[in-house]
Amino acid sequence: MRNSYLDPRLSVEAGYDYFGKIEATYPSLGAPKRSAPYEGKIQGLSASLKYNHALTNNLSVFAKGGAMAWRTDVTGQEVYFQHRTHDTGLSPLLGTGFEYAFSEKWKGQLEYQWINNVGGGDTGGSDLSTLYAGLSFHW
Repeated sequence: MRNSYLDPRLSVEAGYDYFGKIEATYPSLGAPKRSAPYEGKIQGLSASLKYNHALTNNLSVFAKGGAMAWRTDVTGQEVYFQHRTHDTGLSPLLGTGFEYAFSEKWKGQLEYQWINNVGGGDTGGSDLSTLYAGLSFHW
């Protein structure tokens, strides 16, 4: 049997993501010839099932699938009023990447994650694609 820090295995992964502030300018609802600045925030809680497959003793490739419960908040400064709204929902999540074991306890990771259709009728929506680099400690 080969001595590997990264044996093929299934695991459960949970996380919190804050995607930051998004800014945009749109034609004003009350006066379309004037501009209205808008600001949005997206955050969510995710859970997924992750499968690691060892390529070498220290390097593995992984894939994961799950879901994210998300919330979007939007605020717009219209000409005659301030517009505030939010949406919540649950969207599928897929991810893939590489993990490198520096030791039995410390691992580095590079991951691409895609979340389908975040946002709704009140806030607008789109898919979210993110690239992560991370360091983890396993006990």
